[in-house]
Amino acid sequence: MERRAAQRARDRANAARWNLEIAIFLFAIVIIVIILSFQGIGVEVVAPVGIFGLAMVWVVGWRQGKQLYKRFYGEELSAGEITYVCAWCGELMEYKRGQGQSIISHGICSECMEKNFPETLTAQIGRRGRKDGSRQERNR
Repeated sequence: MERRAAQRARDRANAARWNLEIAIFLFAIVIIVIILSFQGIGVEVVAPVGIFGLAMVWVVGWRQGKQLYKRFYGEELSAGEITYVCAWCGELMEYKRGQGQSIISHGICSECMEKNFPETLTAQIGRRGRKDGSRQERNR
């Protein structure tokens, strides 16, 4: 379970790591190298500036990816299982699979709704219509 969460967090971080800010930073480095080249400054100065700039882009991207990984890993682990149980009869109504801690939520199943609250069910059917498309007549 944790391995799957780690892999999904890693994939999300890799996809989000190289964003617009880093692209703009890289573009600025390229512009600086071009300007230095056109000013007649030698390769012995321009090359180290370019290499330093590319290294900084890599470091910033790596650092941002590491921060995103931590955040996404926490999100993946906290997204847990949700089990819906009928509060009247205790029957399992629905189960949504996740990875984190299990959460139990209560509701009411259709059988208990029909048995305990027929007037509410009748009103709902009257508004929405039945499965066969007909609507229930109201007593006036």
